[in-house]
Amino acid sequence: MKTQPMAIRLGMSPTALCRLAKKDLDKNDGYLQKGVHYNQLGEGDNSPFYWNVELTEEVFANWGAPIK
Repeated sequence: MKTQPMAIRLGMSPTALCRLAKKDLDKNDGYLQKGVHYNQLGEGDNSPFYWNVELTEEVFANWGAPIK
């Protein structure tokens, strides 16, 4: 699924969703991992993201406040 419909489905902006993916893009150790939750077509910064709906929704379903 493309970013716009995925963001709507999650109740957030497309910018916020992409920010979560790009946050740890080089390390690939964030909540949303390239090759698992999304793939990016092309090498450019503005290349579109395509999301794995089930795995991405699972991350947000389990998203919670950090435990101290």
